[in-house]
Amino acid sequence: MKHFLLIIPAIIFNLATRGQFKVFEQKILQNDSLNTALNREKLFVHYEKPLYKINDTMWFKGYVLTAAENAPDDSVGLAYVEIINEENAGVKRISVPCYWGYFFSNIALRNSEFKQGTYKLRAYTNWMRNFSDSLFFESSFKIIDPAAEQWRARIREMNLSTNRFKLSASLTSQNGAALANRPVSLRLHEKRNLLNVSLETDSSGNLYLDTLVNVPAKNKGFILEISDKQNLQLKLPVAVIDNESIDLQFLPEGGNFIAGKQQVLGFKAINVYGKGVNVAGVIKDSSGKQVASFASVFKGMSTVTFTPEINEHYNALLDNGTSFKIPGAKASGTIFQIINNPTDDSVQLKIDVSTDLYGHNYYSQLMHAVQIVQGAVLKT
Repeated sequence: MKHFLLIIPAIIFNLATRGQFKVFEQKILQNDSLNTALNREKLFVHYEKPLYKINDTMWFKGYVLTAAENAPDDSVGLAYVEIINEENAGVKRISVPCYWGYFFSNIALRNSEFKQGTYKLRAYTNWMRNFSDSLFFESSFKIIDPAAEQWRARIREMNLSTNRFKLSASLTSQNGAALANRPVSLRLHEKRNLLNVSLETDSSGNLYLDTLVNVPAKNKGFILEISDKQNLQLKLPVAVIDNESIDLQFLPEGGNFIAGKQQVLGFKAINVYGKGVNVAGVIKDSSGKQVASFASVFKGMSTVTFTPEINEHYNALLDNGTSFKIPGAKASGTIFQIINNPTDDSVQLKIDVSTDLYGHNYYSQLMHAVQIVQGAVLKT
């Protein structure tokens, strides 16, 4: 009796489980029959080039496939191919017979129907219209009119470094008229887009851009495209600047660089953006002999000390090979120096002149003024 009571719940549970599985099995069969009877399609189109001229002929070949298996679908009778302009208006629409899932044809890009610009090719079957357009084939191409008005660009500045792109240019038509207040698109690319922005020229046709970019470590040069909705006009090669351009200036202490006197030269190095950059190098004379070495200590600034010779020319050579000319030393003049020894509790003021000025009256007056200043400092 006890065993019989245990068997009854087991039988009831088994029947309930089989009933639930039966419902699940029916849902699977319904979905399978739906996919079999209403199989979705995918479509792909190949055409020979991304750029065409007015009155060219576009040749293309297409494939109609089952969405589930990517197998050729031989149940399709026609494929529809459309060309749509930038205003999203249809310019051309043709129907192409399909054989065993393949189709091919051509479209004449006549000047009576097409103008210069960017177009979209869209293709689909009539069956695909029963679903959303997510599987419609779409691809962009451009048509160029060789007889269209051409632009001219005067590039004042175009720099591309590892993290920045700068452009300063002016756009004019063929007859020299400024392209004022013209919306344009700028695309900087190599194998992929590095920059894609929309700008507008000013009232004089000038175009300015200064923006951060991320240039790949390995590159073979980039192309800058400047275009608008009516014209694909300019393609400019852009080279990457591996080393930032540096401006290095040497400034003699006291304002004069006098030959035969040991002097301190302050220097400052800045990049193209006006920011201080650290540098290091040596100073050599005209024979290539090294007379001093230098290195910046704070934002490209520091000092270097050496004694210039008369009628000698000096150059500063950075570690990266860049050379800068140091202003030539004068034969006559006055030197004013401040010597600040960190171990002393005072500073020294040094005034010196070239030998040709020793007998001049103003030199005696200058020495007398220094004595007065020294006495005033001692009293305080």
